[in-house]
Amino acid sequence: MKINLKILLFIAVFIFAVSAAQAQTINLPDAKMSLSAAQLETIKDIRAKAAREAVPTALRLAATIKQIYTNMLTDKPDAKLRARLSKQMTDNTVQLLLIKGQSIREMVNALTPEQKRMLKSEMEKPGAMPRTDPAREDYARQVGEDGFYLLKLLGDQQPDLLKLEQVAILERVWQRHYTRREDGEVYLRPTVELAKAATAIESPYDTEARFSTKRDLSWTGYKVHLSETCDEQLPRLITNVHTTVATTQDVSCTDDIHKQMQANNLLPGETPG
Repeated sequence: MKINLKILLFIAVFIFAVSAAQAQTINLPDAKMSLSAAQLETIKDIRAKAAREAVPTALRLAATIKQIYTNMLTDKPDAKLRARLSKQMTDNTVQLLLIKGQSIREMVNALTPEQKRMLKSEMEKPGAMPRTDPAREDYARQVGEDGFYLLKLLGDQQPDLLKLEQVAILERVWQRHYTRREDGEVYLRPTVELAKAATAIESPYDTEARFSTKRDLSWTGYKVHLSETCDEQLPRLITNVHTTVATTQDVSCTDDIHKQMQANNLLPGETPG
């Protein structure tokens, strides 16, 4: 199995970029305390500087990851080499975090004293998600724009990565939940515009899991239909297990379950009249 250094480098840089973007986002709760044009330009320069400084470390991290995987895939992995490479990976990760931390400090220093107080107050509140509807809409729009930007970046610079299953899943999820309107802005689709639950990806870790409701129960996952014996004064034994996606109607499974039990000679007997 060959390890593509370019892919590992991209992953390393992307992990840094995403984590840095999340940590470096400054959300001021009051619209009156919004950042000035000069402050926005300063923060933009700080982020660009951090990204430039991160590249050499990201290259070393990518090379280390490649060595780790190469060692793992050999017939006899070298334990001492693995330990040394693990330390190198930790050191490189710490260096990236230090670069990110420094950029955060520089951005905070670009704020006015009042903005710093507002930011501190907001960060001390429990919960990470915005509480007001406008703030949530802004947050959802930013997430959507980030996803579209990543997909465009991949298409322009690493088109081969678009074939990866994880990227294809991201694209499907974004197509379902986001849209670009005539003004060019990204918007989160309202529930009424979403595709049917039977075709919707609910989790990037299990693309076949579906959301469903039955009476007062709601869940994401599957349905399991169990058949069991019901002879009086005898133990109840499971005779068949039939699993479907959560959106499958129960009544549509009867024939399939009957055929499965018939194939295994486990059809229930008729009760005498």
